[in-house]
Amino acid sequence: MKVRFDTYTKSAGEALAAFDTLSGVTDNLTLSLSNWSGKTFNLHGEIKSTDVDILEQQCSSDKWNEDASEL
Repeated sequence: MKVRFDTYTKSAGEALAAFDTLSGVTDNLTLSLSNWSGKTFNLHGEIKSTDVDILEQQCSSDKWNEDASEL
């Protein structure tokens, strides 16, 4: 089973590190820059349910949120 995710950060370094790590274990991974709610980096894609722990490790800090307006 696959899980879709869509999350935001204002940190370019966090976004790049997560993209680099997740690119090997995700499908359709996209990193984009948005000016919605200030300058934010949007990371979204699909990951196997068995690899969700990798996603959690990369995107669980207080620098990430599923709602950019709450960063």
